Amino acid sequence: MKKVIIVTSSILVAVVAFLCVYELYFANRLVVRNSSGVDVKDVTLSVQDLDGKWHASKSATLLKPGASLVIRHSKNDTRAELAYTINGTSRVYKQNYIDLWTGEEWLFDIQPDGSVQSGYDYPRND
Repeated sequence: MKKVIIVTSSILVAVVAFLCVYELYFANRLVVRNSSGVDVKDVTLSVQDLDGKWHASKSATLLKPGASLVIRHSKNDTRAELAYTINGTSRVYKQNYIDLWTGEEWLFDIQPDGSVQSGYDYPRND
């Protein structure tokens, strides 16, 4: 019985430690939110650091109204490109400079007219 408690406690400590490191290291978030009221298709968010040595991307074939796509990362100075199709029209939105402090969030909010409002947003814990 004692061994089971020790093993279980060790696993729990390891999981909690991993989650803490993950939250601290990958604290910055880029969020694409669909506020358009219609389905947005073929959504791809790409991000890279300013010297181009690091990059990440995330895609979704369909983003329903109110849904979000998130990239978590550890870089503070980045640029991003958002490609998507709304109402049959393909669009690309570029943000040439995103300056985040650790733990901040940048929002790309797709609007009803298909445009993007972009800027700082507070994390939502969702």
